[in-house]
Amino acid sequence: MRTVTNYFLVNLSVADLMMSLLNCAFNFIFLLNSNWPFGVVYCTINNFVAHVTVASSIFTLVVISFDRFYLKLSL
Repeated sequence: MRTVTNYFLVNLSVADLMMSLLNCAFNFIFLLNSNWPFGVVYCTINNFVAHVTVASSIFTLVVISFDRFYLKLSL
């Protein structure tokens, strides 16, 4: 954990883990039942978490690519 890129990779891993744990399982249950049994509040939270984790993953990948690009330029 001594480089900035490692912090970016940990951030990407945490965002993907949050997406897996907090979103995918609940959406899979919704697809099986065709009913959302978790209530209106968690429906809103689930959508918010989905958008935040996807945005976090995308922005982290963009930052990693910029970091690698500028590292390549400096060599």
